[in-house]
Amino acid sequence: MSPKIKTYLKLFLYFGIPFATGMALWDYFDGEVFSLSGFLFQSIFFGLFMSLAIGSWHFSVMDEKGIDSSLESNQKLKQETSIISSIPKEALLEKLKSHSKSKRFKLKDGENNILLRTKANMEGWGEKIEIIFKEKTPDGQYLTIKSRPIFRFALVDYGRNVANINWIQGIIEG
Repeated sequence: MSPKIKTYLKLFLYFGIPFATGMALWDYFDGEVFSLSGFLFQSIFFGLFMSLAIGSWHFSVMDEKGIDSSLESNQKLKQETSIISSIPKEALLEKLKSHSKSKRFKLKDGENNILLRTKANMEGWGEKIEIIFKEKTPDGQYLTIKSRPIFRFALVDYGRNVANINWIQGIIEG
């Protein structure tokens, strides 16, 4: 099954069934008799509408950002990559602070990591980016870059976490 179909199906199930269940409970407390056909109708049509609307928007935004939405790895909400870099932690911290995109992030310097966080806004629930400094090698320092939504139950991220990983890698390599 293609990653796009999986995303549409996930959205269909996560929106359709809870909506129909909520409406059935509303009807129950309102004194109405449970209707299986009504439940199925609400589940299918609300799920279909929401999965098409949100899924299409998700893929459209990813395409605008230049992210390949057909790759399953790009559909994951938690993104992670590892690289070897010769840039010291302090220099990377300064590069991050001076970058214009960093203005929307809260920057926190840890002992072996740098943490960037955004608050929820109209574009998403917010993200958490962590750059972990691991062992040093003769070629440089081993880094792990992680990006994920702050809201753990998010269903789509519109490619933001892939874009965050690419942005951090660009700063490190540039």
